[in-house]
Order: sequence, then structure tokens, then C-alpha cells
Amino acid sequence: MNKLYVVMPAYNEAGIIEKVVQEWHAVVASVGHGSRLIVLNDGSTDETSAILESIKTSHPNLTVINKTNSGHGPTCLAAYKFAVDEGADWVFQTDADGQTQSGESVTNFNLAIDQGYGERKTTNWVRVTCWGKQAEACAQHLSKGDLVAVSSENFRVSAWASQDGSPQAQLEVTARRVDFIITKRGEPQDAASDEEMPF
Repeated sequence: MNKLYVVMPAYNEAGIIEKVVQEWHAVVASVGHGSRLIVLNDGSTDETSAILESIKTSHPNLTVINKTNSGHGPTCLAAYKFAVDEGADWVFQTDADGQTQSGESVTNFNLAIDQGYGERKTTNWVRVTCWGKQAEACAQHLSKGDLVAVSSENFRVSAWASQDGSPQAQLEVTARRVDFIITKRGEPQDAASDEEMPF
């Protein structure tokens, strides 16, 4: 099966939401197999909700979910849960600000950052997003446990509350460059050599 759900959290995107919906609706329509575009309006205070309601009838593969504002992280989690509950075979998340181009390669991975040693060692996780040729290289060469260096273009912190009410947060970065230092799939040509490594 190839049922794709593109999930899109939206908050105060009245200036661009219709254009973004048109672009991604065309993607899910071309995939078929019951694929859908799911827009979660996260309590927008502008005209985002009204615009979404006005274009639903002309976009049959569009589902709009209006919810109380809870922030980007919890809204993404709600979107993933909805897609899984609906039987999606594939779930792709994109934002509603038009920064993601539907024809551009993208990949995500979790980067572990260790601090300290022994019993004092702690591990923090960073969600890394790569685009274009960099995304294709990461998908081809990286696997769990590889050592990489990431130069970040921008970052944000997603915060939410877990089911027991405790606060949770994760740093999310958009990579400008990913250097492959040690990879199990074989070192790519642009990986740093021993002489180039600073340690």
C-alpha cells in the first residue's frame, strides 16, 4: 500500500496558507491510494481558519483539523497520531510557511550529543533536518552509530507536555553542512581524513 498522509501544522499563516495547500494537495492527489493532506490549525488568531474552510470543497483530499493552541511540537505529535490512526502507510510532515518545496529531497535523523564520562555521562538528542543533495548524501551514507559533525543553519526548540504533564523539549536544527567522520557504510569522498581531524 502507498497511502501517504502529508501533515501540516499551521499557526497564523493567512498570507500563504492557500498557496501552500494547493502545492501539497497536488502531491497527495498524484499519489492516490487514499492519500490526504492534513492541516492542523493550531488556534490561529488571523484568517487561517477561514481560508482553510473556504478551500476545502475545492480540495477533496484536504482534511482540516481546528484545535486549541498548544505549540508546534504537540501539534506535530497530534498530526502523526491522527495519520497512524487513519491507516497511513507513509507520513510526511511539512510546515505551512512555504519553506519546504515539494520537489526537494529531505531527510531527518536524531543526533546524540554525549556529555561527561562514566556515571556522570548524559545524552541529549537533537533532531536534524537536511535538504537537497545534502539530504540525499545523508540517506545514502549514514546509519545508526555513525560519527558526524553538523553545522546548523537555524534552530528552534519544540516544547510540549507529556501524558503525565511533565514538560518536554527537543532542539530541532536545519543543517547547513553535515561532515561524515566515521560511517559504517563506507567513508564518502568528502569525509574528513585523519590529518584533517582536530583531535
